Amino acid sequence: MQVRGLDFPSHDPRTYWSMSVNYATNTRGACHCKGIPIDVEFGLFTIPELGFYKKPEFFDPKDKAKLAMVCQDLATLQN
Repeated sequence: MQVRGLDFPSHDPRTYWSMSVNYATNTRGACHCKGIPIDVEFGLFTIPELGFYKKPEFFDPKDKAKLAMVCQDLATLQN
């Protein structure tokens, strides 16, 4: 499987639903470096300034697209 010619990395989008949105909408393709919502979804850190005060629930579609968008925007800002 690939998105825009880039193979999927080892971060499984079947478990981390925000990563599936990230892979599908990323400008580079299935890349985990251009926004990594998996870290927020896994609970490694939060982004309270942007509305993510706690770890999102697994397998709950609520706010997964917003999380992917926020993480992509942060990665663009960092780059």
